[in-house]
Amino acid sequence: MEGDWSDIRMGYVVRVDIFTKVEPSLNKSTYHAGDNLQFKVTLYGEEMVDLYVGVIFPQGQFKNMTYPMELSADNVFLPYQTGIQLSKEKTMNILDIELPAIAPGDYQACGLLTQTQSDPNNEANWLLLDCKGFHFQ
Repeated sequence: MEGDWSDIRMGYVVRVDIFTKVEPSLNKSTYHAGDNLQFKVTLYGEEMVDLYVGVIFPQGQFKNMTYPMELSADNVFLPYQTGIQLSKEKTMNILDIELPAIAPGDYQACGLLTQTQSDPNNEANWLLLDCKGFHFQ
């Protein structure tokens, strides 16, 4: 969700300007076994947020990563980092690994910002979700 949006509160329309942004980046768009995958997330803004990062697999399930590197169970939100106070631009190195042989297909590396200390299962708490696709063959 980028740009301006409005919310109705007690009969008033409240305009909210969203300057917060998350941009995942990868060093390649197609990978093979043995290739190095570098996954970074750049955050922009000036507010406090929680960051979730993960991968969506070709079959549709996702796994989140925590800091330091630990994978969640399928389709379970675990924060990468909570209570991040943004101040302008901040780049975080999430992964820098040599890929083993994994199932071929189209994957997505994602970054999700939520309101701090909120339930990520409730999409109303999401500030922004952005993903970058990649292919493994």
